[in-house]
Amino acid sequence: MSEALFSPSWYRVASLAPRLRSHAALHRHQYRGQIWYVLHDRSNERFHRFSPAAFSFIGLMDGKRSVQEVWDLASSRLGDHAPTQPEVVQLLSQLHAADMLQCDIPPDTAELLARYTPFRHVEGSFMQASFGHLEGYSALYYTYMWSLVIAKDLVSAFRERGLMDPATAARYRKAILEPGGSRPAAALVEAFLGRPSGFEAYQAWLDG
Repeated sequence: MSEALFSPSWYRVASLAPRLRSHAALHRHQYRGQIWYVLHDRSNERFHRFSPAAFSFIGLMDGKRSVQEVWDLASSRLGDHAPTQPEVVQLLSQLHAADMLQCDIPPDTAELLARYTPFRHVEGSFMQASFGHLEGYSALYYTYMWSLVIAKDLVSAFRERGLMDPATAARYRKAILEPGGSRPAAALVEAFLGRPSGFEAYQAWLDG
């Protein structure tokens, strides 16, 4: 634990209400006689290790409680073992840098450009207001998400025997790939699944 209980940077995070992104999964394991918790980022297969106190704090972040409320609750439950404000600020910074936090605040365009692109933000410009695809194409973006819904449902057919099962793969090839564009896509999916496509597999994936 840090010696200082309070942080001069606390005002920057106290009112935020963060939660983990849906692609994050927590696992408990024992390492050199100590209990640690590993945060698994399923989007890039990276792992981040946290102490039990940090895990308890992360577990209280539900997107509704503020950081101040989470810290107060963690302090009442863990007492002297609760993380200090500097440790919480460091924890949130680590989760943010790993792109594991979701928070209901406008995105920092300058930071996003610096993190994910070779370009830098031009002061006074608003990238989100100049995205041409929002004009005349916007509704079509939903087709990408709907394709993912169908894809998750198709994968569910492999759950019982695994993705490498030859029989299920052959059935997929015969029902989906061989007919190609000769039949409506919904009919191909129904022929493979034995039922119309549903939302349940996608919802289970979102829930983690």
